[in-house]
Amino acid sequence: MARKTVEIDKIKRMANEYFCNSGDQFRDARRFLQTFVESILHDADAYRGFNYLTKEQSKPGHTIGVIHDFETGKHTFPDDSRVYFL
Repeated sequence: MARKTVEIDKIKRMANEYFCNSGDQFRDARRFLQTFVESILHDADAYRGFNYLTKEQSKPGHTIGVIHDFETGKHTFPDDSRVYFL
């Protein structure tokens, strides 16, 4: 008999991989996926927030989610679709 459920952690892991590894041209797809997965996590009472991907967490050559300027304390968000769920 085929399994009819998917573990929440697997959904979150797959989405996080897509947020990190998808090409820059898929920004809109990442935004859609973020909304969709966030809804699933909330419905399952498994939402724990998210962070924006930093340069160190992003795939080389791809856009990044946040740049922290520790001297000024300011943050810029070059690509707000580059996130990962906690």
